[in-house]
Amino acid sequence: MTLNFSNPLNSDCHTFVSNYCKRYSINFTPKELQFIEVAYDKHNLTGEYFSYSDFPYLTRNNFSQLIHRINNKTELITKQIPGKSPMFSLNGVYLDQTVREKRTGVNGFFINQKIEQLYSLAMKQPPFIHDIKLSSITSQLYEKLLQTGLTPHPNNKQFIITIHANPRFTSKAQISSNGRMDLHVGCSQQPISCSIDGFSELTEYIGEVKHFLTFQAQSMFISEPAHNWVFEYYHFNRDSEPIVDSSYKFSLGQHENYCYIKEFDNGIVKARFEEKKTPKKSIQDEEYDILKSNGFFCP
Repeated sequence: MTLNFSNPLNSDCHTFVSNYCKRYSINFTPKELQFIEVAYDKHNLTGEYFSYSDFPYLTRNNFSQLIHRINNKTELITKQIPGKSPMFSLNGVYLDQTVREKRTGVNGFFINQKIEQLYSLAMKQPPFIHDIKLSSITSQLYEKLLQTGLTPHPNNKQFIITIHANPRFTSKAQISSNGRMDLHVGCSQQPISCSIDGFSELTEYIGEVKHFLTFQAQSMFISEPAHNWVFEYYHFNRDSEPIVDSSYKFSLGQHENYCYIKEFDNGIVKARFEEKKTPKKSIQDEEYDILKSNGFFCP
């Protein structure tokens, strides 16, 4: 039986999955393989069961569906602890009972020495932000877009406009009939520095977005100053120096924190420690708090 993994697994997990597929004459989809690898890494790196919290990229429904799909092919996953947040294990992976019983502390997934080293390397680096969602109130923008002949989404009646203003960012604006605008800013490959220059770059980009939307609406519209736009959420990250050890390949999450290996477009690989924040504060206020906490201002 020839196994074709479009996304290569780490060596240990690849051997585990290959043996399972050969034994039961089955194949897994790329999404199923990704799920199995995260579960395998949780077992291998921490000695603990896995749960929904280890898959921040999945909804609870997707998490349950993947378990069901995998177990329909073979009984690979067993529910070990029931409840509101059930815990699971992969059949055939040995878990040390003494390690599983030591489940105190929110940083339990840093038990493994390699993870601790990467975490230490990342936390020594300056902070950045990416995957940003901003909101603002506008006036006349929605009406002007309607007049141009553009059609809002049939379900939520929002305009969803891809912003072509600055190639450094991948952005979309959602404009509602009540004037609210949500701006999603993607810049994971080149996150924004948590510095005075970085926040200046963000506010300048908002100006570019407003100019682009003026062109789309074929008219001027009223909007808030950039520093009053609200941070709905963002990912706060620190990236390690480049690493070359191929054995560093994992993706582990717990609560609002997330630590994973990221490969950039230029081929450089780094460890990224990430926190998901929902400040609901203006750019001006959040900028002050971040800069103060990182020592830019005297107490």
